[in-house]
Amino acid sequence: MSNNKLTGEVPSCLFTDCSSLGFLKLSNNNLGGPILGGANNYVFNLEEIYLDSNYFEGELPNNISGFMFIMDFHDNKLSGKLDVSFWNISSLSFLSVASNNLNGQIYPTICNMTDLNYLDISDNGFQGSIPNCISKLPLYFLNMSSNALSGFPGFFLSYSNFVALDLRYNQFKGTLDWIQDLSQIKMPLSGGNRFYGQIPPSVCHLEYLNIVDLSHNKLSGSLPPCIGGISFGYLTNDEFLPLFSDMKLDSDFPQLSYDTNYVLQGFTFSTKGNIYTYSRSFFNLMSGIDLSANMLSGEIPWEIGNLSHVKSLNLSHNFFTGQIPATIANMSAIESLDLSHNELSGPIP
Repeated sequence: MSNNKLTGEVPSCLFTDCSSLGFLKLSNNNLGGPILGGANNYVFNLEEIYLDSNYFEGELPNNISGFMFIMDFHDNKLSGKLDVSFWNISSLSFLSVASNNLNGQIYPTICNMTDLNYLDISDNGFQGSIPNCISKLPLYFLNMSSNALSGFPGFFLSYSNFVALDLRYNQFKGTLDWIQDLSQIKMPLSGGNRFYGQIPPSVCHLEYLNIVDLSHNKLSGSLPPCIGGISFGYLTNDEFLPLFSDMKLDSDFPQLSYDTNYVLQGFTFSTKGNIYTYSRSFFNLMSGIDLSANMLSGEIPWEIGNLSHVKSLNLSHNFFTGQIPATIANMSAIESLDLSHNELSGPIP
C-alpha cells in the first residue's frame, strides 16, 4: 500500500495477528501515531516490514522477537534511543532508522544481530564512540553520516567486509591508516570529520574504489603519485556482494530479497557544486574523488592523468603548488574538475 495518501494510525493487529502475512509495505504515505501501534512486546510473523517515509513517532519497542529479515523505519519522527538489548531477531539482515530524531549511544548489544548486512542510522543525533564488535558483523553497507559520533574509527573497521561506508559529518578523528583494511570497499566516505595526517600510500592497494570522499578534514602532505594506478570504476567485486541479487544466491550467502536499487538509497556524492543521490546501478554509473577543503600541499602528481574512468575530481581549497599537469587531458571521462583555491601557477594546459 506504499505511495498513496493514507492517513491515521495503523492497527497494531496488522503487525502481530495476521499469521500468514510475511510482507508489509506502507512506505511513503501520511500515516502516523506510535510506531508499531505503541506496544512494547512483539513476536513478528512478518519477514519484511517497510514503514518508511511517514509520520510515525515515539520510541522503538523494547522487546521484539521473531524471524525477520528487513525492517525499514527511515524518514519518520521516531525519538529516544536505539536500544536493541531485548530484541531477539538475530535473523535481521537490513535495518534502517535513518532520518529520525533518535539519540544516545550505539550500544554493543547491536552486535547480537549476527546476520546484519545493512545498517543505516544516518541523520539522527547519535553520540559517543562505535562499539568495536561491529567489525565482527557481516556488514556490507554501513551509513552513520550526519550524527555526532566521535572517537577513532579504526578500532571498529579492522577486518571488515564493507563495500559502502559512510562516516561523513561526524566528529571522528585520527589518521587514515585504517583504510588499508577495507579490502572490498567501493565507497569510503569520510568527509566532514577531523581526520589528520597524510593520505597513506596503502590506499592505492584498494582495487575496487569508485567513490572517495575525504573532503573537509585536516589532511596534509602531498598526494601519493600511486593514486594514478587505482582502477576507479574499471574493476568490480560483485562476486563479493550478496546484495546484488534478488533471492538467487548461492548457499554461502543469506537469502536477501532487497536489491541494489533499494540498498543504495541515501548514499550521496557532491559534484558540480551539487549533492546528488545515486541509486540505480550506482557503482557502475559514477566514479569520483573529493579531497577538497584539507591542507594538502605539493605538486599535483602527473600520474593523476591515468585516472581515465574518474568522472569527478575535486582538489579545491588546499595548498597545491606548481603547474596543472598536462596529463589531465588523459582523463577522458572527466565531467567535473575543480582545482580552485590553491596556489597553482603557470599556464592552463
